[in-house]
Amino acid sequence: MAPTPPGSLRGPCHTAGQQARAGRREITVYEGQHVQKGSQLGMFRFGGSTRCLLFRPGVNLMFDLHGQKAGLKSGNIPVNSQIDKVVR
Repeated sequence: MAPTPPGSLRGPCHTAGQQARAGRREITVYEGQHVQKGSQLGMFRFGGSTRCLLFRPGVNLMFDLHGQKAGLKSGNIPVNSQIDKVVR
């Protein structure tokens, strides 16, 4: 195998982390509220899995936070959105 140039993307490692149970029920009605047939009573929210890509030293990435500041109060980024790009 040929040597890999510094900063090359060849050989990133993917790791996946999963939780045994990552869901919760959200009740959207309150006691005594009048509901009709077909009214939403609540929903089940299923959590996701964690994905992690590890790159070789020397690979520089520029992250796209979609106008947010990283932290616990940031929102979700839509599926299939760009989250970073390689800076050469």
